[in-house]
Amino acid sequence: MALESVKPALTYITLGLVILVAGVVYYLAELDPSISWWWYLLIGIGAVMLIDTALRIAVDAGGALPRAALGLFLLSVGAVFLYRITFSWPVFIVVVGVALIVYGSVKVTARR
Repeated sequence: MALESVKPALTYITLGLVILVAGVVYYLAELDPSISWWWYLLIGIGAVMLIDTALRIAVDAGGALPRAALGLFLLSVGAVFLYRITFSWPVFIVVVGVALIVYGSVKVTARR
């Protein structure tokens, strides 16, 4: 299968996962209106972006780095507000830095 046909498939998978997460979060909010649905939505979309990153790295489709950074950011923000974690904002910078190091390590290892 050519890379040109894989990229649109990854987009459809990601879009489907985002819609699935939105539906599940909406359903949970309907069951229990007192939950903080907004934070669950951020965590879910962040997780979808990380899954999309893993798929793009696996097929070498490109564009994984911005998705990884966005996914980690959304996941971190959602978790911080959901669990009321109190720490300094530079931790977000550290998380993105670690993600870049892991991404670079995977790319170097994959080229060998």
